[in-house]
Amino acid sequence: MAAPFPSGILRWTGDWSPTTLYHYGDIVLASTNVSYACGVTTSLNENPVPAPSASWAPFPSTGGGGVGPTGATGFTGPTGATGSIGVTGPTGFTGPTGDTGLQGVTGAIGATGATGATGSTLSWLAGIPAGGSGYSLLSVTVPTATNTQITVQSVTITSATTKILIIGQVSIGIAGSYTYFATIGRAATALGAVTNLANASSMTLPLNTGNGYRMYQNGSVSGFASFHVTVVDTPGIGTWYYSPWIYISAVGTATAENTFFSIIQVVP
Repeated sequence: MAAPFPSGILRWTGDWSPTTLYHYGDIVLASTNVSYACGVTTSLNENPVPAPSASWAPFPSTGGGGVGPTGATGFTGPTGATGSIGVTGPTGFTGPTGDTGLQGVTGAIGATGATGATGSTLSWLAGIPAGGSGYSLLSVTVPTATNTQITVQSVTITSATTKILIIGQVSIGIAGSYTYFATIGRAATALGAVTNLANASSMTLPLNTGNGYRMYQNGSVSGFASFHVTVVDTPGIGTWYYSPWIYISAVGTATAENTFFSIIQVVP
């Protein structure tokens, strides 16, 4: 005889198992996917299928009774595994440039640099008149067609790089109308061979010839005239003798009078 349909609280216990001890009111799902309710206190290894037995009754009941209350909600299942990381989205647009910041504090003033080398200074070395101021009145005869030395001044140089400036002005009186020439010479001794600084030739060459270059020339002058000659020289170490030289091409003589001749050091 089939078990009476249990009354009271019913309990859902899932699929039927032959190893489970069921109690009154337990509800199982048979292998035929039909639910059965346990109608006795216990039942062990009694399959509720294929037909109701002394322990099981179909659920819901085939009787006229109403549907029982809804069973309690089962336990929440475990949380599933975390999904994979999605694809990185596109880079957003660059934002606008921010405002310019305030100007920083002015830095400290740097240290003063080293003092540079001393520059060149002018230094009067020799000449007439002494000290390089004014003129000296000379009386030097200048023969016709002859290189004539007007005065000689010596200087001693102690550096191979020293440069000197030689300035000469000689005023002469000429008895006639002649062409005259002038230059500056340098010698290693007071009476030694003289180099014409106009072109480094020998002063033995007449200043009016093509080989005897000159620093100054004027022609057809009568009466009183002045010669002006200037040169920068780097003679080297030693004592040197400098002179203004004059040459008159025509017949006659002249007399050198007011003379200015200075030797100035411009580079130590």
